[in-house]
This record gives sequence, C-alpha cells and structure tokens, in this order.
Amino acid sequence: MVLFVYNFQKLYDNIIVREKNSKDIHGINGIDFTNLLKLFLIIFALLFIGSKTSILSLFIVCLAYLFKYEGLKYKLKYILLLICLGLPGIPFIGFILNSQINNIISRIIYSYNRYVETEGFLSFLLSRRNLRIKPGFDFWYSDGYKGVLNFILGIGKSTKCPNDGISANQFALIELDFFDCLFWFGIVTVCIIIVFYLSFFIKSLKVKDLFMEKVMFLFVFSFSMIAGHVMMSANSGTIFAIITADLFIKSCNKRAENIKENAESN
Repeated sequence: MVLFVYNFQKLYDNIIVREKNSKDIHGINGIDFTNLLKLFLIIFALLFIGSKTSILSLFIVCLAYLFKYEGLKYKLKYILLLICLGLPGIPFIGFILNSQINNIISRIIYSYNRYVETEGFLSFLLSRRNLRIKPGFDFWYSDGYKGVLNFILGIGKSTKCPNDGISANQFALIELDFFDCLFWFGIVTVCIIIVFYLSFFIKSLKVKDLFMEKVMFLFVFSFSMIAGHVMMSANSGTIFAIITADLFIKSCNKRAENIKENAESN
C-alpha cells in the first residue's frame, strides 16, 4: 500500500503538476513509463494478496487524490488521467488475473453472505476480529480489583495469547493493534503509544503540502487499527517507523523553510 501511494504520487507529479524544469520530465508528455510499469506491478501485488484492505486501498488512494487541493485545471487532468489509465488498464489486469479476481470476488461474496446476516457488517469488515474483544473484556477485566489492574497494566502477551489462536475466546489474538496493545500492556502504555504516533501527524497538519506523506501515514495507522500486525510486527512496524520519521523530518524542513522565507521577507 505504501509503495502504491509513493508511485502514484510520482505519476501524479509527472502528469498533473509537472516540474517547471523540462529536464525533470521523463517519457512522453511527462509520463514516466518506468514508474507506470512499477505502478501496475504494485497493483498486481495488491490483487495477489487478495485482502479487502489491499483492494480498498486502490480505490481510496484514487479518491483521496481527487480531493487533493488543486486548481480546476489539475482536477480535470487528474480525472482524465484515471480514465486514460483505467479504460485499458482494468480490462488488461482483469484478463491477466482473471482466475485470481474471480476467486477474490467469490470469497468476499461468501464472507458477506455468511457474516452480515448473522453477525453484522462490522464482522464482515473486520473478518470477525471484533468478536474476539468481548470475551477478553469479560474474562480479564471483570474480576474486581484484579480486573482494574489488568486494564491499567496489562496481562502480557504470553498470558493473553499462549497459542496465538484466533478463535472468539479470552485467549485469542485479536489482530487489532489497539486491543492487542491494551490487553498485553495496559491502557497507560497503549495511550502513550497511540499519542506518540499521532503527535507527528497532528503537527504535520499545520504544514502545507506533504500530501503523499500524510496519506501513507493514515493508511498504515488505519491498517494497524482495523487489520493489526503493524505495531506488533517487526516488518510492518519498520515501515510505519520509516513513514513516521519521513513525515516528521519533512515537516521540520518545511517549517524551517517557512521561517527562513518570513525572515527574509521581513
């Protein structure tokens, strides 16, 4: 998802908001065909993963850039870009990955019909992860004083998830990072962690531009909250750390540039 946003931004820059210096323009009419190839390969990878989140990310990124603050001329160029890429691209991808896409659609329809009617749309959206929360609350937090301590200080991963099972019981691995952090480390620690990460994003809101960096942060943070395995994973956690550091450094650089420009103008 992060690579998709990154390469989508590069394509957006090449075609929509070209660099003024002509030597920075690649390909024909600003199209960097190497980057375009990378973008299609990333789309293939997301479709091969086949999860609801990976598929939704494709549509959400396209929609997010539609709401990016630009002039009407650039908006129309962007819409034209989506049409020009989508008309040949969607049938081509559909032909190459016909079997994979049919299997994904069948699985999603099966899950929707199975879970929505009996357990609600949230269970379908979260792949029943939400059903693992209540048994944990009832078992670990209902025992008076001890339950309060469990809520504040946590019970540890080995106690909560000795076998990393995902059944809807008190020992389940919930796979929603907020609740896994809550049960393992307690409310104090989880609040510190969430506030720590969000503080970088909140500070960046005052800085103009950095649209790509903000989108990537929101993607990974949201994925952490609804699909898990980010804050608890060395692989995804490293990606999240890089994105957060990138957002922080660029925010600081932008603020320094603004201060310098204001000083020079005064």
